[in-house]
Order: sequence, then C-alpha cells, then structure tokens
Amino acid sequence: MELFTKLFGAWLIFVYHCFDRIVLSGYLMGLQRPGQVVYWLQHVLGIEAITKDVLSQRTKEYVAWVESYARNRKLPLEWAEKDVRKEDYVQPYLRRLERADRFGVYFIFQAMEQGWTFRPGHQLVARTPGAPADYPILHKHRARYRYYYFYLRDEVLGPMILRMGTFIPFEASYYLNGHSYIEGELRRREVAFRKDDNAFVSVEDVAALQAAADGLSGEVIQKRINYWTVLLGAKFTKQDRQAAKLERSYFVHQVEYCQNFIFKRHHPIRKIFERSCELGLWSMTGERIWRAFGRGHRDPRTSRIV
Repeated sequence: MELFTKLFGAWLIFVYHCFDRIVLSGYLMGLQRPGQVVYWLQHVLGIEAITKDVLSQRTKEYVAWVESYARNRKLPLEWAEKDVRKEDYVQPYLRRLERADRFGVYFIFQAMEQGWTFRPGHQLVARTPGAPADYPILHKHRARYRYYYFYLRDEVLGPMILRMGTFIPFEASYYLNGHSYIEGELRRREVAFRKDDNAFVSVEDVAALQAAADGLSGEVIQKRINYWTVLLGAKFTKQDRQAAKLERSYFVHQVEYCQNFIFKRHHPIRKIFERSCELGLWSMTGERIWRAFGRGHRDPRTSRIV
C-alpha cells in the first residue's frame, strides 16, 4: 500500500483505513449443550418433565413478546418475501428515522431459516442397581424455524441488524458497518464531510476522520450489542442468568478491514482497474488457480495427484 500511495500520490486527495462490514455471533454459553438445558429447566426452573411443549413454550412467549413490542410501537412486522433485498426494502423507514433524528428499531422482518435447537427424548438409566429411572434426554439437531431481523439505528454504531432465533438456544447474529460508526463520530465532533454510499469522499479534517475510525473498539461494540440483546432478545430472570450462566459471549464471524484511496478524478481509477485485470489474466493460468485452492490435478497415465 505504501508503494501504491507513492506511485499515485499526485492523484490522491487523502487516504484512510477502517473496519467496514462486521458480523458477530452471540451465544448463550449456558444453553449450548443438552445437559446445560436440562440443568436449567430442571434445577433452576423446577420443571421435572422436559417435553416438546415445555421447549416450545419458551418460543411462544418470545414470539408473543416480539409481536406485542411491534404492535405497541407501531413497527412493521413482515415476512421476508423471496427475491426481495431486505436492505433496499427497509431503506425508506431508515431515512424517515434519520430525518427525525431518532434512534431505535424501525423495521422487523421474520423468516424461516435453519438453526440449531434441541429435541426431547427419554432413556432408561439405573440410578441404583435394580431401580430404573426415566431420565430426560435432549438431542441437539438442526431444524427450520422462525428468525427475527431487527433493523435498528443505534446512537453509537449507526444502522445495524440484530438477527435473533426464536428457539432455544436463541442464536443471535449482529451486522454492523464501521463507516456508520465513523459518520456518527464526525457529526458529534462537528467535522464537515461528504459521504457517498459507503465511503467518505471529502472531509474537513483527515486526522479527525482517521481518529474516529481508530476509535471503533471491541469494548464500544460489545457495550451497544449487549444493550440491544437484553432489550430485544429472549427474556431471562436474574435467577436464570446467575444460576445457568445465561450471559452472551460474542465471536467474530466475519470482518472486513479496508484501505480507502480517494482520487481527484475517476480517470486513473479506471486505468488502474483495467491494468489489474490484464495482469491477472496473464499471470493466473488454469494450473495456478487450481493450486491456489490447495488442490492438484490427477495425471491420467499414473493416477497420481501432481
């Protein structure tokens, strides 16, 4: 990148680097294994017989809460239609919230998707010799059930999405963008800028832009997604959270870090792109592409991988 900046520095206005798309997963660590769910239901909640109705009751309660939340706040709650791009569909609702300078949930999609959950069963196990007992057994398996997509505007992270499963273990995913965080920080610092789609094309103070980008940390993100998880996720009592360790642990599922070069004109960008394509076509032969993915080809004469 230093060589690139040196070669094309005369055509550049400024350069900045930042996190772009970030996808996180949030897990209730106390409900990831069948034994943990059994412990929570039996020893914490006092439910002796773990049946399908017992498990589905938690789903019904959460679905009813989401429907009530949407109804009381007059939020759209719709099923996602096939071949409809969700982000484009909800864009007018986001723009309306931005014009009013308000924060919070502005749209909720629901969709049937594959996810992990638990299925009840029973197995006879002897507690003492000659005294069989009917122990509850749960099996972890994948099933198709309802997920909610909460589209919201956060006062720190900007527009983001919280995806929440409605079956135990209530899987959660979070989609956010570093550029949205930077935009909010520049507004708070009263630094003038112009943003085109997902890039800053002009800024009053480049150092302030980079400082805002560097300010996006794990602590900042975790604080905000903790807030929305508690607000919009499945509800647990204080006793539940303490006895069964029902706190979310977060893991990075996908992260994009980008180096942004802002040019004075479009002309050099087009030429660089065309030249890069030409070099790629000349250098990447079929054999190199094959080997780049860690595989060789089989010699038909010897049947050996070469």
